Amino acid sequence: MLTNKSNSISIFESATPVADTIVIIEKLTLIRECLSRCLGNETGCPIAAFPDIESWQEVSQHHHPLLFVVSIIGISKNDARIDEVVRRLEPSKNGAPIVILSDTDDVKEVTESLRHGVRGHIPTATGLDVAVKAIQLVLAGGVYAPASHFWTAQRPFPIVGSGEKQETFTERQFAVLDAVRHGKANKVIARELNISENTVKVHVRNVMKKLGAKNRMEAAILSSYS
Repeated sequence: MLTNKSNSISIFESATPVADTIVIIEKLTLIRECLSRCLGNETGCPIAAFPDIESWQEVSQHHHPLLFVVSIIGISKNDARIDEVVRRLEPSKNGAPIVILSDTDDVKEVTESLRHGVRGHIPTATGLDVAVKAIQLVLAGGVYAPASHFWTAQRPFPIVGSGEKQETFTERQFAVLDAVRHGKANKVIARELNISENTVKVHVRNVMKKLGAKNRMEAAILSSYS
C-alpha cells in the first residue's frame, strides 16, 4: 500500500480490500503507479490498481468501485476490443462507469466505446489536466469524449470560407485547421497527429487555398464551424 501523508490518500495495489474506490487497470507498473498517485491526489478517492482484469476479479467482492479506468495503451485492437472489456467487467463492476485510456482518438474507436456504454474515452494525446477533469466529469455522472470525435462524426465538414462559400474538408485537414486556430506550430501539429511536418505543410496550404486565406492567421479568422 502506498500512502500520501499530505492528504491521507491511500493507494492500494492488487488484493488489499477497500470500499468506494477508483479501480485502475493498467499492465505497466510505472504507468499504473503514476495514474494511481495522480488520481488519488486529484480526486481524494482511494485507488485500487491492478495489472489486468483477472487480478481485479480475484478480489472484486471486497471492493465497491466508484469508477473504472481501463488502459488499452499499447495493446493491439484485436486484444483490446471495447465490447470485450465491458463484457468482462460487467459481472463485477456493480454499475460503476468505465473510462478507457487509449493510444488513439480514432472516431470509430470512440464511437464503439460510447456505443458499448463506456462513459469516457481519453486518448494519450490529452493533457494531464484535461484527463483528470474528464475522469472527474464521469465521476459526477457525465460523459467524456475527445472533441475530435464530434468533429469527425459528421462528414463532410462544412466550413464557411471567403465569400460565404461552403467548402468541405477531410478529417485530417479539419484537425490541422483546428490546430492552426489554436496557434500551434507545425512541429507540434505533426507530433499530435502523428504525421510529418511536410504533410502538415501540405494540409495547411490546401486549407488556406480552400478558405481563400493568404496566411495562417487569416485562415484561423476566416474559418468558423457551421
